[in-house]
Amino acid sequence: MTFITFNDLQYMIVYLPIILLSILFTYLAEKFHKVNGLFVFFSAMALLVLSVFAGCRDLTVGHDVMLYEYGIYKSAHYSDSFIDLLNSDVSGIEFIFLLINYIGIKLYDNIHFVLGFISFVTSLFAYLACIRYKKNAPLWLLFAGYLLLNYASSLNIMRQNVAVAICLYAYTILKDNGLNRYFYVVAILAMFSHNTAIIPIAALFFYHFIPKMSSKIYNRVLFILLLGISVVYYSIDHILSSISLVLQKDYTIYGDFSITESGWAELIIPYTYIILICLLFYCSMIGKKKGVISMAEWNEYKCTILICVFIFIMGATLTGSMLRLAYYFITFCVFYIVQIPYRIITSRDKRILVNVLLILLFVLMFFKTTAGSVDYSSTILSI
Repeated sequence: MTFITFNDLQYMIVYLPIILLSILFTYLAEKFHKVNGLFVFFSAMALLVLSVFAGCRDLTVGHDVMLYEYGIYKSAHYSDSFIDLLNSDVSGIEFIFLLINYIGIKLYDNIHFVLGFISFVTSLFAYLACIRYKKNAPLWLLFAGYLLLNYASSLNIMRQNVAVAICLYAYTILKDNGLNRYFYVVAILAMFSHNTAIIPIAALFFYHFIPKMSSKIYNRVLFILLLGISVVYYSIDHILSSISLVLQKDYTIYGDFSITESGWAELIIPYTYIILICLLFYCSMIGKKKGVISMAEWNEYKCTILICVFIFIMGATLTGSMLRLAYYFITFCVFYIVQIPYRIITSRDKRILVNVLLILLFVLMFFKTTAGSVDYSSTILSI
């Protein structure tokens, strides 16, 4: 296991200043949140900084750009309507992601603009989630955790990162309003952005019912969940084959051990994920002991941690592509780990220290999980 290397620092030089600038605008937006005009202005700047940087990248930045995104752009360019695009050679791509591309092209028909527009939509949903959740923790700190974990990878794994951001937004809706129509609409958006979103959306449905369960029922459900996880683990090949048959798309590659030599499917469990999960478990126990975390929240956190551990086991023993499912739940964990200290600690000085420690944790995660995954270059920006 290696810690921060010189190559990691090289990636920092490219990404980190952009992320920090966006966080600065987010901080200013929060500071002037009572002045609507300033809040909207600084929020827009926080998103535009990220979008412009993403849009100006070379087309070689991010494996998925040339794998499917450029093909979508070309098909949308020659389509007379969105219906034509749905019936084109990229019809196998998820409906919402195609729609985002189509809207982007209609706004300005340029591949770099479309790449920036996809980044804007992704960041917007995450930002909206942070706004809804800011009653639990600072807006800027929530967005910092999200960006340091996901922004660099969103330049590569675009479809899934759209879904991750929308799922995060769905989570905040669930926490505020439960299973209302708004939640269902956002959940559908997530699942039609990337098919893997069905798993975190299903988890959110389960989280909704946790507060209504007695300890006895919860323990039984948890046992059934563990049993189901065991079945999935030993039947993954059959399950993926069945899903492929139903959806008419090959998902067996996600269980194919032979592809783990590919850069997108390496058998590597980032130690920063393990650190985050352990810290979350520790902070949750302290919060529960001090009475600032309810039993329902404690049970939710345990479920999330359990799902993450299962994904780690799947990734380590079958194929690293399974680790991509962890993005959804690790992002949930970032929101958890930010809010818990703010419930436990009331002292201003101690909260400042907590902010520093959390930022250091997120920067470490940035180095070891995302920054090295997409080597940035831009002819437009002369980088």
